[in-house]
Amino acid sequence: MSPVHPVGRWVFSFIRIPDSNSFIFLHGKRIKNEYMKDIWLFTVTDNNNYVWKNLTINNAPEPKELAAYSVPSKKWLLMMGGDADGQLTMNDTCPPAVKPCFAIVNPTNDNFFLRLHNINSRDTVEWDLDEGKFDHLTTPQRHGSMVTMHPYLYFYGGHDWDGKHGIGEIYNTLLWGNKLDEKFWNPNN
Repeated sequence: MSPVHPVGRWVFSFIRIPDSNSFIFLHGKRIKNEYMKDIWLFTVTDNNNYVWKNLTINNAPEPKELAAYSVPSKKWLLMMGGDADGQLTMNDTCPPAVKPCFAIVNPTNDNFFLRLHNINSRDTVEWDLDEGKFDHLTTPQRHGSMVTMHPYLYFYGGHDWDGKHGIGEIYNTLLWGNKLDEKFWNPNN
């Protein structure tokens, strides 16, 4: 194990970068609602060494947990939904009249794009918050799953949130398919 590595956490994401021996490790949550903002590159070298690199992040949005991620090429990471903030009180998300309520959540339907650039040769990645939205928005999501298969991105499931109940147990069984622009598949664009 590399002597430099991310701290332990839960509900993180770990995704392989296509056509490479590298993986993206990001976000997650520590105890006491500590949302993690860090993004790491994990690489298996030609001589089977394991190397972690903590990446510098430009234009980072709020930290996320329970979001769905997909990496269609060496240049792009796509993110949908998740739970942000973590600073709300129980009364903010669970009014006293609504019981039981065991979780503090603020699910979002934000879609963001992370430019990975030439990630094996650089230490900086950049969230491109102005790149635009996917073809259509979903309701606020967390615990969903997202996968890419050229030229489509598919998003399935997760919890919806009704704006009242902190636990947000409205299970979504819908499937969205969005046709992605070719630039997301070509690492040279």
